[in-house]
Amino acid sequence: MSKPKKIKTDPDYISTEEFINIVAPFACHDLTLKVGKLQFYVNKKQLMDASPVFKQMLSADFKEKNAKEITLKGKDPRAFGLFLRFTLLGEDELKETDAHLILPIAHEYQTEKTLTRIDASLAEYSTEMADSLTSEQAIDSIIEAEFFGLSEYLETCIKIASHKTFNALPRNENFNKISKDTRYTISMKRWENLENKYRENPYGIHGLFMNQN
Repeated sequence: MSKPKKIKTDPDYISTEEFINIVAPFACHDLTLKVGKLQFYVNKKQLMDASPVFKQMLSADFKEKNAKEITLKGKDPRAFGLFLRFTLLGEDELKETDAHLILPIAHEYQTEKTLTRIDASLAEYSTEMADSLTSEQAIDSIIEAEFFGLSEYLETCIKIASHKTFNALPRNENFNKISKDTRYTISMKRWENLENKYRENPYGIHGLFMNQN
């Protein structure tokens, strides 16, 4: 009977991102974040690696630099807990409702990987729901995407808005909150849609104006 293969103490993969994500929940928790009445125990280095804002807070000459516990005011504990799970633990599934919930926190702390995941998640959801989204929902989504700088989400919502009728968009009171550049892009895409439809069927152009939502 052959002897079992000897396992390396420090295998080559020990420094890979995948391995770090696997062992992340078991890292030394050397910092407590207090949000409302809840306490979240995290690893300071992981937090600093994920967020330049926390890195600045915990490494520069701020009062939090050597603190063992930091109180974060004005945060919803559930939203913050989800933010930590997706940012530090790399949770696989990001639901649309959770993406909206943690977006302001991810933006505040500039966690780029989390923001990229949110961007992709909201873009995918919007694509799936494109036919049922109203003009009001499309406008609100565009405003959100612009404010938080989510490019993929914004592009998807512009495409959806370009299929709405002209009157359905401007009559909404929030339409003018969209940037001029984005409104121009919507108009140009709408024009492109009309031309493409006309080329396909010159006598059926009225079909583009049936969606009044």
